[in-house]
Amino acid sequence: MLSVIIEEINAQYGVNYEKDVATKSALQIRDLLLKDERLKASAKSNSLADFRFAYEDSVSDALVNGYEQNVDFYTLLLGNAEIRERITNVFMEEIYRILRGEK
Repeated sequence: MLSVIIEEINAQYGVNYEKDVATKSALQIRDLLLKDERLKASAKSNSLADFRFAYEDSVSDALVNGYEQNVDFYTLLLGNAEIRERITNVFMEEIYRILRGEK
């Protein structure tokens, strides 16, 4: 479903978001929403129709928080070679094998 929406966004706005990258970004927003205690309380005490109001407010908060977290994290990685190496070395061999067509 997300990949279809991303394709439509690409076509409508003349952009070229990679489906897998954009999907992961969308799922990050989902994860932030699942951790929102206010939203959790709203889900437990409201109908879906009433929950929608709290949900829409929380989506905005999640978008801001996700953006800030990514900017902060990417800034850290760009500015600190030691941390960047520690993080990116975790998946270097996996990327190598995948790009070589190995399992």
